[in-house]
Amino acid sequence: MNSKMVVRILSISVALLFLGMVAPCLAFDATTPTSLDFGEVTVETTESATLTIHNPNPSYTMTVTLSVVNGEYGECGFSVEPAQLTLEPNGSGDATVWYAPTAEGYCEADISVYYGRGNPILVQAKGTGLPAAPSTVIIDGQDTGVENVFYNDKAMSVWLDDCAGAARNHGEYVRCVALLTRNMKKAKLLNGEQRGAIIKAAAHANIPPRKSGLEELSHEGTPVTDLIKACEENAGNNKEYMRCVYQLMKEMKKAGELKTRKEKHQIRRYAAKLRFHSRHHK
Repeated sequence: MNSKMVVRILSISVALLFLGMVAPCLAFDATTPTSLDFGEVTVETTESATLTIHNPNPSYTMTVTLSVVNGEYGECGFSVEPAQLTLEPNGSGDATVWYAPTAEGYCEADISVYYGRGNPILVQAKGTGLPAAPSTVIIDGQDTGVENVFYNDKAMSVWLDDCAGAARNHGEYVRCVALLTRNMKKAKLLNGEQRGAIIKAAAHANIPPRKSGLEELSHEGTPVTDLIKACEENAGNNKEYMRCVYQLMKEMKKAGELKTRKEKHQIRRYAAKLRFHSRHHK
């Protein structure tokens, strides 16, 4: 699945001098970057940048060949087209550099601009591949079953992550999700049922993470919150789940890891809250 392409216009003036044996040179002004930085791009999506090449010679038409030179990172997603440009005297031509990451992680290559004499001019292209967006919207581990559609050039899951990152509290997060899904419904990307499923999942999510009061408690080196979650995942019903939690408390008390009534109360409260959210997630 490809996203709509965001074009970044990076005008790079290449002075291709065809005077005797004079080698070509690359001329940048103070505001022009010397490389194409695509930033973070999700795997299975594509972004592009435009490379503008100028022939300053008033007398000669030049043919420029463009290609990708892969280095230590191998073929990791860069391409350029067209492969050849014909530049009239004092004329310019545009080439498009594409970045479609093939894997997660940093990627780097050079775009070779060559007109047949001397060494080619190399323009660095770089970017970082991010994990591919899931096919459905998942909020705090709950799969809503709603298709992860694109809205204004970004997957809905990315917009939801933006809401989570900007929220100072849970209420702000839910309001952000409600506004986002309302706009997406207006754009006919969601129906009422889908919007309701996403808002419900957001309301029950632990976003931003709320402190449980158990951050310092552990049993045999494992955080107690992880052990309680394991009880919940392995239990067939609520009775089995709470039996596992109380057995954990008993072992912690015996090991001297559970010392106060307040700690016991925090464990019981966390376990009850986790079970409540799990019932709504299923």
